[in-house]
Amino acid sequence: MKKILNLLSLVLLAALLLGLTSCDMLAGITGDTQTKDQVLSAFFRDVASENWGNMYTHIHPDNSLSSQLASGTAFSTAYGSDDYGSHLVTSQSSNTYSVSVTYGTTGSYTETFSFKEDGEDNWLILSFTVNGT
Repeated sequence: MKKILNLLSLVLLAALLLGLTSCDMLAGITGDTQTKDQVLSAFFRDVASENWGNMYTHIHPDNSLSSQLASGTAFSTAYGSDDYGSHLVTSQSSNTYSVSVTYGTTGSYTETFSFKEDGEDNWLILSFTVNGT
């Protein structure tokens, strides 16, 4: 009986470890990396879902407003007045992307995103414009 319990415990532990390593729960802790395109897509997924409180996680700590952005209020004010439609990277040079962003009623704007590494091959947004300004 004791062997069966030990085996069952081992199987459950293996399943738990497999589950944790296959999800994003440990991103950043486990040394996961993200490209500029991935962080930009994650940023706009949060815009689309109005996940204002999570958006600061895409911002580099060297951004002078990073602590103020953590509350999500600035993102809600900047992006919450119109429905996000889509984004398309129109040009990129080194660490700066020009992105055409379409909103539901206000139209399209070119927004600029500058990126900076936060660890090896882990990119975050250093600065950005909203609605073209």
